[in-house]
Order: sequence, then C-alpha cells, then structure tokens
Amino acid sequence: MEELVFWQFNLGRLNGRRIWLKSSAVRLAYSAASDTGYGGYIVELPAQVAAQGVWSANSAMDSSTMREVLAARRVLQSFAPKLAGLCARWHTDNQNVARIIDVGSRKSDLQEETKCISEICVPHGISIKPEWVPRSRNEQADYLSRI
Repeated sequence: MEELVFWQFNLGRLNGRRIWLKSSAVRLAYSAASDTGYGGYIVELPAQVAAQGVWSANSAMDSSTMREVLAARRVLQSFAPKLAGLCARWHTDNQNVARIIDVGSRKSDLQEETKCISEICVPHGISIKPEWVPRSRNEQADYLSRI
C-alpha cells in the first residue's frame, strides 16, 4: 500500500501549495532536441511511453538551448495526465536547460518557456526535478528527436 504523507508547513515559502509525497511517486522522464525536432519519453512499468514532433520553421531557427527547453515543455505537455500528482526526474543532456527549468533564466524568451512549464505542472500537481545526464545516457530521446 502506498503511503501518502501530507506536509503543510511554512505556507509563505510554499505560496499556499500543499505537498503530497508518495514513496513510489517518482517517474523518470527524458527529453532531447535536434535541428529537426524533439523527442522524449517517460519510463513506466511495464512499457515506455514516447512523444515526438518536428519543429516549425521558426522554432528550427531558435538556439539549441531554446529548442531543448521547448522539447521539455512539449514532452511534458504530452505526458501531463500520466504524471499528474507525481514527481518527474527530468533528464536532459543540456546542463543549461536543467538549470533553467530549475531556477529560470534572465533571458525573457527562455523565462517565458519556464513559465509555460510551470503552468503545465501546477494544475496537474506535477513536481519536476531536472537533472543533467551525459548524451550517452540520453540516446533514446535523442533518437526520437531525429525521426
């Protein structure tokens, strides 16, 4: 039986949000971007669920960092119902993206995408813990971004 632990403390710091923790509530998610598209997946038992797409002409011209943040947002958007109420350890092979998703960016376009990620997470009760992984550990998401 999964135990739910409810913590309600320091409401000012939490901006009034409740925190629900489940011992088995963590999902692993991976995302990547290429020049032509994005891809990603979440690891679930018994199967992995994938999402992918191609960039518009405008998005293809964006910086690689912007494309990686967009990839994370679009993959998250695809999986939001499956991740509802859970914590997602979000793996990316771009160190800047892990930091931007975690704390935001001074660049307005990247910050806007970070806000969009938050606007997906909050109503679904999703917590994201971004983590950098070497490209060699993100090969499947990278492959999905290229097909």
